[in-house]
Amino acid sequence: MTTKHTAKQAVAASFALVLLATTQAHAQVDAASVNWIMPGCREAERGGNSEGYKQGMCGGVVRGILYASPTVCSPNEVTFGQARAVVVQYLEQRPSRWHESFSKLTNEALSQTWPCRPH
Repeated sequence: MTTKHTAKQAVAASFALVLLATTQAHAQVDAASVNWIMPGCREAERGGNSEGYKQGMCGGVVRGILYASPTVCSPNEVTFGQARAVVVQYLEQRPSRWHESFSKLTNEALSQTWPCRPH
Protein backbone atom coordinates (compact mmCIF):
# COMPACT_ATOMS: atom_id res chain seq x y z
CA MET A 1 0.00 0.00 0.00
CA THR A 2 1.40 3.42 -0.89
CA THR A 3 1.97 6.19 1.61
CA LYS A 4 -0.50 8.37 -0.31
CA HIS A 5 -3.18 5.66 -0.07
CA THR A 6 -2.47 5.14 3.66
CA ALA A 7 -2.69 8.87 4.35
CA LYS A 8 -5.93 9.08 2.37
CA GLN A 9 -7.39 6.24 4.43
CA ALA A 10 -6.35 7.88 7.69
CA VAL A 11 -7.95 11.19 6.73
CA ALA A 12 -11.16 9.51 5.57
CA ALA A 13 -11.37 7.39 8.72
CA SER A 14 -10.79 10.41 10.94
CA PHE A 15 -13.47 12.37 9.10
CA ALA A 16 -15.98 9.53 9.44
CA LEU A 17 -15.24 9.18 13.15
CA VAL A 18 -15.76 12.90 13.73
CA LEU A 19 -19.07 12.75 11.89
CA LEU A 20 -20.23 9.74 13.89
CA ALA A 21 -19.15 11.31 17.18
CA THR A 22 -21.07 14.46 16.30
CA THR A 23 -24.24 12.53 15.59
CA GLN A 24 -24.10 10.75 18.94
CA ALA A 25 -24.46 14.10 20.72
CA HIS A 26 -28.03 14.39 19.45
CA ALA A 27 -29.51 11.71 21.73
CA GLN A 28 -33.15 12.76 21.24
CA VAL A 29 -32.91 11.92 17.53
CA ASP A 30 -30.98 8.94 16.27
CA ALA A 31 -28.90 10.97 13.88
CA ALA A 32 -26.75 7.93 13.11
CA SER A 33 -29.68 5.95 11.71
CA VAL A 34 -30.57 5.35 8.10
CA ASN A 35 -33.94 7.01 8.82
CA TRP A 36 -32.21 10.29 9.63
CA ILE A 37 -29.40 10.31 7.04
CA MET A 38 -31.18 8.76 4.04
CA PRO A 39 -33.00 11.98 2.94
CA GLY A 40 -29.58 13.59 2.48
CA CYS A 41 -28.34 10.67 0.40
CA ARG A 42 -31.41 10.81 -1.82
CA GLU A 43 -31.09 14.57 -2.25
CA ALA A 44 -27.42 14.22 -3.17
CA GLU A 45 -28.30 11.55 -5.74
CA ARG A 46 -30.82 13.95 -7.32
CA GLY A 47 -28.25 16.75 -7.36
CA GLY A 48 -30.42 18.93 -5.14
CA ASN A 49 -29.26 21.44 -2.58
CA SER A 50 -31.60 20.89 0.36
CA GLU A 51 -30.78 18.62 3.30
CA GLY A 52 -27.22 19.97 3.20
CA TYR A 53 -26.16 18.72 6.63
CA LYS A 54 -27.59 15.26 5.95
CA GLN A 55 -25.94 15.23 2.52
CA GLY A 56 -22.65 15.91 4.28
CA MET A 57 -23.28 13.13 6.78
CA CYS A 58 -24.13 10.69 4.00
CA GLY A 59 -21.11 11.67 1.93
CA GLY A 60 -18.71 11.62 4.86
CA VAL A 61 -19.72 8.18 6.02
CA VAL A 62 -19.77 6.69 2.51
CA ARG A 63 -16.40 8.21 1.64
CA GLY A 64 -14.84 7.20 4.96
CA ILE A 65 -15.98 3.60 4.67
CA LEU A 66 -15.11 3.40 0.97
CA TYR A 67 -11.53 4.44 1.67
CA ALA A 68 -10.89 3.06 5.15
CA SER A 69 -12.92 -0.09 5.77
CA PRO A 70 -10.78 -3.22 5.87
CA THR A 71 -13.68 -5.16 4.32
CA VAL A 72 -14.14 -2.91 1.25
CA CYS A 73 -11.73 -3.31 -1.68
CA SER A 74 -13.15 -1.23 -4.49
CA PRO A 75 -11.29 -0.86 -7.79
CA ASN A 76 -9.34 2.38 -8.13
CA GLU A 77 -11.72 3.51 -10.90
CA VAL A 78 -14.78 3.53 -8.63
CA THR A 79 -16.01 7.06 -8.03
CA PHE A 80 -17.55 8.42 -4.87
CA GLY A 81 -20.82 8.92 -6.78
CA GLN A 82 -20.88 5.26 -7.74
CA ALA A 83 -20.28 4.21 -4.14
CA ARG A 84 -23.06 6.49 -2.88
CA ALA A 85 -25.43 5.09 -5.53
CA VAL A 86 -24.60 1.53 -4.39
CA VAL A 87 -25.40 2.49 -0.79
CA VAL A 88 -28.68 4.21 -1.69
CA GLN A 89 -29.82 1.25 -3.80
CA TYR A 90 -28.88 -1.22 -1.04
CA LEU A 91 -30.74 0.78 1.60
CA GLU A 92 -33.81 1.35 -0.58
CA GLN A 93 -34.16 -2.43 -0.81
CA ARG A 94 -34.12 -2.79 3.01
CA PRO A 95 -36.59 -0.28 4.52
CA SER A 96 -37.24 -2.57 7.48
CA ARG A 97 -33.66 -1.92 8.62
CA TRP A 98 -33.70 1.88 8.44
CA HIS A 99 -33.73 2.16 12.22
CA GLU A 100 -30.22 0.67 12.20
CA SER A 101 -26.89 2.46 11.99
CA PHE A 102 -26.22 4.15 8.65
CA SER A 103 -22.51 3.44 8.90
CA LYS A 104 -23.10 -0.27 9.64
CA LEU A 105 -25.40 -0.71 6.65
CA THR A 106 -23.12 1.38 4.43
CA ASN A 107 -20.25 -0.93 5.29
CA GLU A 108 -22.47 -3.93 4.48
CA ALA A 109 -23.45 -2.45 1.11
CA LEU A 110 -19.93 -1.58 0.04
CA SER A 111 -18.43 -4.82 1.40
CA GLN A 112 -20.94 -6.93 -0.50
CA THR A 113 -20.36 -4.96 -3.68
CA TRP A 114 -16.55 -4.83 -3.46
CA PRO A 115 -15.42 -7.51 -1.01
CA CYS A 116 -11.76 -7.94 -0.16
CA ARG A 117 -10.32 -11.20 -1.45
CA PRO A 118 -7.97 -13.22 0.76
CA HIS A 119 -4.36 -13.03 -0.38
